[in-house]
Amino acid sequence: MLISSDTALKLVIQSRANSITRLRVLNVIVIFAVVVTMLTLAFGAFTWPDAPIRQTANGFGGRTGAPYTREDYELFNLWKKSLLVIAPIAFIVNFGAALARKRQHKHRISKTGQ
Repeated sequence: MLISSDTALKLVIQSRANSITRLRVLNVIVIFAVVVTMLTLAFGAFTWPDAPIRQTANGFGGRTGAPYTREDYELFNLWKKSLLVIAPIAFIVNFGAALARKRQHKHRISKTGQ
């Protein structure tokens, strides 16, 4: 079955529009992952400037000796664990996006023959 050149052109345009939309969605996901990671990192840096918080003989304290409560200590540990999860996820998302962009670029070059 043969298709007209007009129909083929419409299919090419639609295919390009779909791939551009996919890349835009991917860019939004990448930006979101990086922003969440940076906000999490900034939250910890501003909340506990003398991190790490450790258990001492007198309770809990930071590197400079500032006193902290048990709740602060538990929140600090939760922040550490969440950062250890969020940062690798952001890295994986960015790496995946780079591979997708590279693949899209190769696909576009192979179709146009440039």
